[in-house]
Amino acid sequence: MVTAGSSYEDFRADNLAKYQKWISADYANNAYAQTGWIAAAFFCEGLQRLAANGQAVTWTNYMKAMEASPLQNPFGGSINYANGLRAGTQEMNLSKINASQPTGWELVDGLRSMSELASSK
Repeated sequence: MVTAGSSYEDFRADNLAKYQKWISADYANNAYAQTGWIAAAFFCEGLQRLAANGQAVTWTNYMKAMEASPLQNPFGGSINYANGLRAGTQEMNLSKINASQPTGWELVDGLRSMSELASSK
């Protein structure tokens, strides 16, 4: 079993399908390629926020846009950069290998926040 910050249930399954349309079949279920896709999604979200507010692309404006509200991870929870917070993924799930699943993983326990995980027994 493995813990991960990615999950493919609900709307995330749709995001996985979109990702797989744009990536080589060799990397369709590659976690490293998915991480790059997530980073690109976050980067583009910042630029879209600037465009929506008619702001120039500057480092200061970009950082303010990224800190304005949480960013949705296409395959997981959300990231919140407010007030200078720079923590990465704060939601994890538990999965096990299952070759019959399209992703090669079977969900055992869904995404839960670090706070929930720390307080569970």
